[in-house]
Amino acid sequence: MTQSTTPQRPAGSITVGVDESDESRSAAQVAVDLAAPRRDVVRLVHARSAPAPFGAYDAGVVDDSRRNAESLVQAVVTTLAVPTGVMVETYTEASPAVSLLVRVAQDSRLLVVGRHGGLAHRVVDGNIASLVASHAVCPVLTVTPGRDHPVDAARIVVAVDDLDQLGTVLEFAMAEASSQELAVELVHDVVRPSNRGDDWTHRLDDLVSTAQTAHPDVAVTTLTTHGSRRDALVDASRLSAMLVIGRPKAITGVPSWTASVAHALMGRSHCPVVVVPTGRATAHHQLRPDTAVIPTY
Repeated sequence: MTQSTTPQRPAGSITVGVDESDESRSAAQVAVDLAAPRRDVVRLVHARSAPAPFGAYDAGVVDDSRRNAESLVQAVVTTLAVPTGVMVETYTEASPAVSLLVRVAQDSRLLVVGRHGGLAHRVVDGNIASLVASHAVCPVLTVTPGRDHPVDAARIVVAVDDLDQLGTVLEFAMAEASSQELAVELVHDVVRPSNRGDDWTHRLDDLVSTAQTAHPDVAVTTLTTHGSRRDALVDASRLSAMLVIGRPKAITGVPSWTASVAHALMGRSHCPVVVVPTGRATAHHQLRPDTAVIPTY
């Protein structure tokens, strides 16, 4: 089903960006696999190019563009191994990829994108996965082919940093772990004593206790590293189903996204990375006017 207006997003939907790249096909398969336990609706979204107007010939050009986009999305559908109970829908629109994905996924529980996809040349200042992760209002899972689905993955790793954000991040991870029958491992460091102490430890314990009360079926362990937290998280990702981290807070005038641990892990993790929004888009990557949505033809 391909529509020409912004679709209504049903509760429990997963949105995934697709194009002609192998990365996006891998992302689509990950999306339908994640949808299986909850029988989510999976929406494949493709941002097609907006043809330049050529008078009377414009309608024909637009029709060709729409047909090509629909064929591309349907070709992706035919490659998927769709679990029983999962419904797949498709949607195409003549819009910049980043703004389209962010808009369509507003009511989704998860947005899935392939890293280094073929549409990167259509983004003004960065690849699609990075831009989407720094703007979306729902959690964003990024997939890098060849480094996903570790053998015998039995846990979800959570990066512990800002405790003001951790409640939201941990709730996502615990709910996902419960649906997939996985454990959760929290990773934090001790290299910043000014940010650590009894109060910090007690707050962390309270957050974990609250999460376990809501999800008593999920086992939680903690790993404290005395070295680089980034390296520890990368190492932990080798045998993990996914790595979950909060999006950094927006700080005016500071490139908080590109300098963040979340951004770095998207390029280094051995498993899919989920960036969970806990506030507005980071200041370094506010969408510019030239990435505004182009009206649908």
